[in-house]
Amino acid sequence: MDRDSSDWKLDPIVFAHLNELWGLLEVDLFATRHTNQLLRYVFLRPDPVAEATDAFSRDWSQMRGYAFPPFSLVGHCLSQVREQDTQYLCLVTPVWETPVWYPLLLHLSVDFPRLFP
Repeated sequence: MDRDSSDWKLDPIVFAHLNELWGLLEVDLFATRHTNQLLRYVFLRPDPVAEATDAFSRDWSQMRGYAFPPFSLVGHCLSQVREQDTQYLCLVTPVWETPVWYPLLLHLSVDFPRLFP
């Protein structure tokens, strides 16, 4: 499987800290077999090891999801959260105040954002 520039992975120590803060996460919504933090993961393309293809085709309201999407998809993620009335999602994003999605991110947040180096 080819890797591309959007294949990011949060440091596993930081990920473990997120699980301590907010409880165990169930599904890694934007992962590959090289970047998944959880055994259950969703990949954008067909992958025989992934639980599903295309995170946006899933019902996020029925899971404790973890999302570290390509930054170009953050706005779409926030739309999905709002449309599905998602109650629990750990979303990792950059702190960029200029994108149109940033005020919605702050509005939908239910806890103080955590900053990581």
